[in-house]
Order: sequence, then structure tokens, then C-alpha cells
Amino acid sequence: MDEGIANVFPGTQAQWEVQARNVAGVVSFDDLVVEIAPKLRVAQVLWMLQEAGMAPRWSTTDAPLAEDLNLTEALVEMYLRSVERLLRRSGLRRGYVDVDETSWTLRGRLRTADQLTRHQGRLLPLEVHYDDYTLDTAANRTLAAALEAVRTLPILRPGRSARGVRLALRAQGLLSRFEGVTLPVAASLPIDAGEGERHESYAGPLMLARLVLHGTGLASKVGDRRAEGLLLSMPDIFERCVAEILRGHFGPRLRTQASRVYAPEKDSSKRRVRPDLVVLSGPAEQPLTVLDTKYKQVELASADLYQMHVYARIFDTQDVVLLYAEACPPRMLRLEGSHAEDTDAIRLHVWGVDLTATPEEIRQQVLAASQVT
Repeated sequence: MDEGIANVFPGTQAQWEVQARNVAGVVSFDDLVVEIAPKLRVAQVLWMLQEAGMAPRWSTTDAPLAEDLNLTEALVEMYLRSVERLLRRSGLRRGYVDVDETSWTLRGRLRTADQLTRHQGRLLPLEVHYDDYTLDTAANRTLAAALEAVRTLPILRPGRSARGVRLALRAQGLLSRFEGVTLPVAASLPIDAGEGERHESYAGPLMLARLVLHGTGLASKVGDRRAEGLLLSMPDIFERCVAEILRGHFGPRLRTQASRVYAPEKDSSKRRVRPDLVVLSGPAEQPLTVLDTKYKQVELASADLYQMHVYARIFDTQDVVLLYAEACPPRMLRLEGSHAEDTDAIRLHVWGVDLTATPEEIRQQVLAASQVT
């Protein structure tokens, strides 16, 4: 398997031991279906997705999800409900799309260059361009692609569970409502939703559709064989959750994936560093604190220490933070200098976030980690 998905080790009695790596969901090879349960409760993962802006907020008027749903079933249920709500309230919206085609009649305008190149002076057929007012928009294609991806999930196939079959049938029924919408050949690839973003009724469904399509695309990349499924990258979710919490506090003073170039040694080739989060200070926007999120157990590996040392020097700050997705007491290490009077010492702050806590407690822990200076 791909190293980002799982590690496989020889076991005893001609068996193999599979150790998942920071992903959750379901993946299948042929008739083998592997469900990877998250370490957190499903409700906590869904809250993180919502806090990260990767899933819409659950309305107080929405019926609660069944508590025994696994993560994949919960995501599918949320997506199907969002599409059902869209169709019930406003229906599919039409929009203008650019169309280039060969036609025997003039519609719109003639593409002169293509006409001369392809037909070499002949009057017919015509190479035309026009705007078509249609249901076959990028937004509707995105929703249809996600429905097709859901319909074919291995965990929802007949023989797995009655609940899974019902979800698959609902997806099939909704897909039939998208008549006139082109289903992309590669349904697992994310699509730009274009003007659909401007309509409030489409916001939630498109958000969940992207989540589904990205998850099915991640599953298809496993190893050198075609895999099916839906997988979520827990480190990505944790990083984006932390980023959105901090953005709510710091606003534009927070930078995500800010990059700078440096040369490790004199006359050596330059490299680009990109920490997860950078908090800026003052009108000059001087870096105040650099934060890197780690979705793993608290373990100060030498590679992590070197990485944080580089961040501090390149971004010219003394305070860097390693933020782990595990409860642990905060502590501070000095990466350069060993005495309190060393004014140029780099201070590495190690913090942990207890993701089993309440949402407000998690927010407070993240904010506390960012305010170490």
C-alpha cells in the first residue's frame, strides 16, 4: 500500500499485519473491504470537519444522525441529506456555460481561427462559440460526480448491510434527478464548481461533494492497483481545524502555508520551507510565532526539532510551537542556548490538544498554544 495509507508487515501463520497511518474511512481491493475507524468518536471527527470549513454546520432543525453510524456512513448520510434538501427547496439551478462546437448552422459567433485551420476555406461546417443556458453546469456535475462515487462505495454494496443498501439506493434515486447533467468520466476527481458557489443553497452540498470526491480520489491512489473507497486524511483535517480556530482570533494576521526560500549551507542549492501556520505582529507583519501541527503521539523526533529550528531562523522568530493532537502538559525547550539570559535562544513550545474535550475547550487549548510569547 501507499506509505500515506498503511504499513503492511509479515505476520504469523502466513498472515499479514496492516497498520493504518492517519487515515479513516473505507478502502477495498477486489472482494476485500477494509474499514479504518478513526481513533476519535465519529461525532468528534464531524465537528472537526465543520470547524475546519470542510463540511457545513449542522442546523438545529436537522434530525440528528444515528449514533451507530460509522464514519463513511455518516458522511454519506450528510451528503445525501444536503442534496435532498437542495432539490426540495430550490431544485437544480441552470447557468450559462461556454460551448465550442462544430455546427452546420451559425449560433453565437464564429471562431475564425479554428474555422480557417480546420476547414481550410470551406464554408461548412462552422466552428462556433456560444453561451448555453443549461443544467449541465460545473456545480451540478460536481454534485452528480459525488453521487456516483457514493453509489459505488464498496461498503454500500449489496451483501454488506441493509443500511448500506438503502444509502446506495437513495444515491441512485437522487442521481436520476440529474437528467441532462454530464457525469464526468473520472468521478473521483474534484471539479471547479464555478458559479454554483454564488448560490447559498449550493454551498453545503458542494462542500460535502468535494469532501467525498477528495476522499474517493485518495483511496484510488493506494499502491499500484486500482482501489475503491473513501478515505479522510486526519492530519489535514486537524491542521485545517486549528487554522480556522486561529483565523477566528487573529484574522488576517494568520498566514497558512507561508513559504520562504533558504540555503542550508553556503553555495548550496536553495530549498523552500512551508510551516503550517504563522502568526504575524504589528503593521510590518513581522512573524511572531510559527506553529506546526502534528497528528500523532507526542514524540520529539530529531527531524521535528531540526525542522522547527529552521523555521525559527528563516522566519526570524524566537518562538515556535509544535501542536500535537494528543493531550499533554505544555513544556518549553531551548534549541539554542541553555540559560535564561540567552536572548537569542529559540524557544520550542510543545503543546497538546485533547480532541476528546468539548468544542469550546478545544478552541481554548488551541488559542493558548498560539499565545506563547
